[in-house]
Amino acid sequence: VCDSGSTSYKQSQCQTDKKCTSYSDQTVPTNSCTCTPSNYPSGCKCPPNSSELTGIPSSRCSCRITGDPRAGTGCPSYCVKGYLTPDCVCDSDLSSYSSSQCMKDKICIFNLSQQSKDYCPCLIKGDPRAGFVCPSYCKSKAELTIDCMCELGSSYPQATCEQDKLCIVDLIHQSTSNCPCIAVDDPRGESICNQTEQSDPDPTGPLIPDPIEEDQETEYDIGDCWYNYRSFILFFLIKKQEEID
Repeated sequence: VCDSGSTSYKQSQCQTDKKCTSYSDQTVPTNSCTCTPSNYPSGCKCPPNSSELTGIPSSRCSCRITGDPRAGTGCPSYCVKGYLTPDCVCDSDLSSYSSSQCMKDKICIFNLSQQSKDYCPCLIKGDPRAGFVCPSYCKSKAELTIDCMCELGSSYPQATCEQDKLCIVDLIHQSTSNCPCIAVDDPRGESICNQTEQSDPDPTGPLIPDPIEEDQETEYDIGDCWYNYRSFILFFLIKKQEEID
């Protein structure tokens, strides 16, 4: 029994050194002995050295955030950069991949829809925030806008999309082979696009009759003929009447 009054051999050190001999399904006074792979009764003290945890279930000694030999078996695996899983644990003592960066990466992968674009930058493929927090993905050349984002692996190839966008946002610096000339107001000028401005008709050229005016003249001529015809008939009738009288 560890002597609580000893000054040369402290009780805590004694309990650490003292290995449990009771069976794992038994109970011992709290921290009265150290758990072992073969004997870990309820109340035993977990070994301070992580390497001694092998074989002791996590229900008796909790999983540790670094150096736990049970990781991947009785405990979750430690996270590996580039191969994160929802259940992996960020190792608190890994200099090549800090715990804070690891936790941020996990959030930006497995809870991305709830994050701001400042905390988790917009992705070039499959971002659930596209059209909301992030720009919408470009769907086709016909639907292209300045603000849409070219998506990797889309049916609208990313390289084609990026080139088409340059024809909108930076046309003046593009070649005609990449961006054909546009009919009006092409910023590359006439020297490249051979544009000609549309001018007013030549005033010295032949006049083309207005069909509306022609119709009006035709109606006027027909009216004159009808008026003359009526006058002739009236004159004829008056003459006839005079002869009868």
